[in-house]
Amino acid sequence: MDSAKSMTLKKRILRSAKTVSLTAIVGLGPFCWYAIAEETPPVRIAEKRIIGPTTIIAESKSELDFKARVDTGATTSSLHVEEWAIEDESPQMADNVGKKIRIRVKNHRDESQWIESRIEEIGTVKTSAVAEERYKVELTLCWNDVKKQVLVTLNDRSRMKYPMLLGRNFLQGDFVVDVDLKKQTHAEILQVLEKPALKHATTKAVLAESDQKAENLE
Repeated sequence: MDSAKSMTLKKRILRSAKTVSLTAIVGLGPFCWYAIAEETPPVRIAEKRIIGPTTIIAESKSELDFKARVDTGATTSSLHVEEWAIEDESPQMADNVGKKIRIRVKNHRDESQWIESRIEEIGTVKTSAVAEERYKVELTLCWNDVKKQVLVTLNDRSRMKYPMLLGRNFLQGDFVVDVDLKKQTHAEILQVLEKPALKHATTKAVLAESDQKAENLE
């Protein structure tokens, strides 16, 4: 008899514990949802430009435009450099940070210009499992109506199809990447822009102007 009473008491305790746990979870539900909403605010697509996996980017000082591959996995943008000259260059890369640098860039049409800038910092780039150091400078890049001064890694991209890689430091806050964009016709792109969720007046206005440049990417 005592054993039966003991089992009944244990069951009551377990039921009470489950009830308390469920009440706590239900009570915390709105708080948890609020916390998630606070940490991940909704993205307003209508305020962003639509960019494809490849594009053309202009550099402000040289006034040259470059074929660029869009890479959302890259933190910093990167540009192919033919050669450079550093003021009072030191053999130690770290000692050159802050010094003036002249870089010679060349685009896909073999147009070349010298650009003057300053070495802002040194970045580490992993290539074929080997870590290499690269200089970073500030350049002003332009895509239609968007103009940003961003850090750009100086690199040897001579074996690559695109002399420029467009990273998140240029894309962030202003662009949505559509990987199918270059496969679409002009009319199809306009249909996408007419959708309420993706409509962007600025993008639509400059699209016709950039059509000729987009054809050169193929």
